Amino acid sequence: MLLCLAEKVKIFLTKKLSHGRIVKIMFSRIRMKKQFSIKRIFLRGIYDPRINQGMWLSLATGSLCLLFYLFEQEETVLFSVLAIFPSLIANIDKPGPRFSLRLFKVIALFFAVSCLVLFTGHLGILSAGIFFSLIFCLAMFAVYGHEAGRVGTASMFVAALSLSWPDTKPPLIFPLLLCFGALWYGIWARIWMFWWGHKALRDILARLFAAIGDYYTLKTSLLLGHKDKEKLAAVYKQQETVYGLMNQSKDYLNRYAEARYDPELKKLKQNFLFAVDVMELLQANQYKLEEVRKFITMRRLIRSFPICLWLW
Repeated sequence: MLLCLAEKVKIFLTKKLSHGRIVKIMFSRIRMKKQFSIKRIFLRGIYDPRINQGMWLSLATGSLCLLFYLFEQEETVLFSVLAIFPSLIANIDKPGPRFSLRLFKVIALFFAVSCLVLFTGHLGILSAGIFFSLIFCLAMFAVYGHEAGRVGTASMFVAALSLSWPDTKPPLIFPLLLCFGALWYGIWARIWMFWWGHKALRDILARLFAAIGDYYTLKTSLLLGHKDKEKLAAVYKQQETVYGLMNQSKDYLNRYAEARYDPELKKLKQNFLFAVDVMELLQANQYKLEEVRKFITMRRLIRSFPICLWLW
């Protein structure tokens, strides 16, 4: 009975797969679709800020560990790697004006906090009072703004890490190891910025132009076609998306407003202003869509983010 069933299955498959060309075309399409989807996922991953941060952090950590292993200092590499946490909390990987000066100020603060905790650790009850007073002073950094508050929080983390240093080893080694790790991550962040640039803003602007294009399409279909509540709701929803992306772009530009020396940021700011003009024109000229089309075609948008637009 099983042999008879197997023979029937064989005959069925022979009949269905007799057209070899059709089967090959089907499999080739599936393979092309798979390759395209893998490429799409890969590029989206490369241009994702979180994956981007993980890439340079993994390279920095791996190279730091390799450096210590080459000098046969495997026991102390952990304390330098631990600098990744206060460094990220203090935002040393964020681009901005006077990056190097800010990095050295943060490292100097880490060194001072760690030394204060380690050199007063043998004072007993007095050391506990000094520690809590230090934590209170670092918490007051938040009064001077969000960035200063993050630096204060990172310094609290450094103070807590300093308590884990064993008493049998010289206390000065830990601050040096921690500051060396912070400096290492800062240098790698700087190197990564030269290659990455203002990618976050480019990505936001690419999504903004794509959202404005969708808004233009939805509004055209609403004004020229049959009006209903669903189309109107879609237009309002897309309008909220556009304004949300505009706010993200403004936040980024305000964060680096002092970076007037950056030519890339200037071009991106011009493109952002062009997007704002297009959106205002779309809202002002509700029934003059031809004027909007002429305005867009007359302007030459320099290299309109082809990769990001394709991804989104």
